[in-house]
Amino acid sequence: MFTLSWELQAHEGHFEAVPTPFVWADSATFAHLLNGYEIMGPDALARLANQKCAAAEAGEGWDGSATNLWMCLFFEHRRWRHAGIDPEGRALHALDSLCEALRERLLALGEAERKDLMLLLAAHAYPGTVEGLKSR
Repeated sequence: MFTLSWELQAHEGHFEAVPTPFVWADSATFAHLLNGYEIMGPDALARLANQKCAAAEAGEGWDGSATNLWMCLFFEHRRWRHAGIDPEGRALHALDSLCEALRERLLALGEAERKDLMLLLAAHAYPGTVEGLKSR
């Protein structure tokens, strides 16, 4: 029997499939289930992610909606990929905290936010992400 990957289960709205704890090392494919560039545009996306990251580094944690935190996760994956290095130390800890905050928000979604997020998931995946998961 074929079992869907946890990422595909999450893509279908089964956010309880996201692993616990949810950490940076497990989040790259999941981050790209939504294309932040397409949803927000590169400039607005960068501003949001930089603002949330600065607040987290200042000890305020990762605050915001599940969608906004997902946009931050997408942006951080793009940022670190373009930097050509893997995060370590405090940066990695902050990114692990982002993943866990996102998982918690996804599990606590209200009906309206869940509906909006499902519409985004249906229309705005990063090119090739969902198709790649389905071909595994």
